[in-house]
Amino acid sequence: FVLTACLPSMSGIHIDVPCTRINAWLCNRGRLKKKWQTDLREIHKRIKEARKLLDVGLQEEFEGDEIGYFEVLKIIAALEVQEKEQGKSVKTFFGGYSSDLLRTWDDIRKAYLQENIYLAECGRTLTQRLKYDIPRMKKLIQESGKQISDLGRKMTDREQLSRELRAKYRARCEELNIRGVNVKQEIQRTVAGLQKALEEVAENARVSEIEEGIQLYLDYVKFLNGFSSEEKGTKKTKLELPSLRGIARIAEAQPYDFK
Repeated sequence: FVLTACLPSMSGIHIDVPCTRINAWLCNRGRLKKKWQTDLREIHKRIKEARKLLDVGLQEEFEGDEIGYFEVLKIIAALEVQEKEQGKSVKTFFGGYSSDLLRTWDDIRKAYLQENIYLAECGRTLTQRLKYDIPRMKKLIQESGKQISDLGRKMTDREQLSRELRAKYRARCEELNIRGVNVKQEIQRTVAGLQKALEEVAENARVSEIEEGIQLYLDYVKFLNGFSSEEKGTKKTKLELPSLRGIARIAEAQPYDFK
C-alpha cells in the first residue's frame, strides 16, 4: 500500500510513501520527533485518567474502544452539548472552557497537536490496519463465505431429506388408511374392528372341515418323513400348524384388549 502525498510547496508534484513507513517518513522530514512514542504514551496515560471523569453515558459509548485523537474531539463536542443542555456557559470571557472536565480534555487535544503527535498516532493506526487488521478481516470474510456455502449445501441436503421423509410418511399413512395427524388415536380407531375380524377367523378355524384338513396335512407330512412322531427311539417331528390347531381346540377365543 502506498500513500500519495501532495506537498503545498510543490504544487502538482506527488510523492508516493509506503504506508507501513509513514511515521519514519514524517520523522525524516522533521514533522515528527524521534521520541514521539514516549509522548504518545504519556497522552494515553492522561486519557486513561480523564476517562474515569466522564459520566456513565459517555463511558458506555466509548467502552472497549481505544480513545485516540479523533475520539477526543468527539468527547469534547459531546461535553459541550451537555453543558449547553444544562444551561451553562461553555466558554469564559477569555475564550477558554469554563468546565474543569472540558479543560482537561482540551489539554489532551492540545497535547496531540504539539509536535504533531496526532499524525504519529494516525500513521501507527494506518500501519496497524494495513498490516494486520485488513488481512485478518479478509481472512475472516473468506472463512465466513466458506461456512455460508457449506451451510447452504447442508440446508439443501436437509430439505431434500425432509421431502423424502415426508413422502415416505404420507405413503405409509396411506397404507394404514390414516391421515397421519394424530397417529395414536387414528391407529386405535383403525384396530377397533380387529377384534370382530379375529373372532370370525377363530370361528371359521373351529369348523369340522378345518380339523379334517389339519389331520390330512399331518398325515401327509408323516408320510413324507417316513416315520410317525409316536414311534419310539426315533426323532420326534416338530408340532405342525400350532396356531391353527390351538385355535381349533379352543372352545371360545379370548378377546384382546387394544387399549
